[in-house]
Amino acid sequence: MIVFIDLDGTLTDTADICYKDLKDGLKDFNPSDIPLFPKAIEFISNLKSLGHRIVILSDSHPKYVRPIVETFFNVEYIFSR
Repeated sequence: MIVFIDLDGTLTDTADICYKDLKDGLKDFNPSDIPLFPKAIEFISNLKSLGHRIVILSDSHPKYVRPIVETFFNVEYIFSR
């Protein structure tokens, strides 16, 4: 099964306005500075171990999405900017 999951507000706790410039690709950042919701990594890992194909979706800039997904989740991702 393919499971589509939103990034911001679902896996990352980045609703605060202070993350806007990052999401818009205007500032560089260290992925470890992005707050994840508790057990987000474990949730994705469990889905993968069950054989699901995971695709993370985001309307944020690829400069923001790519490092987070590649650092923490190692799954496919789609962004629309």
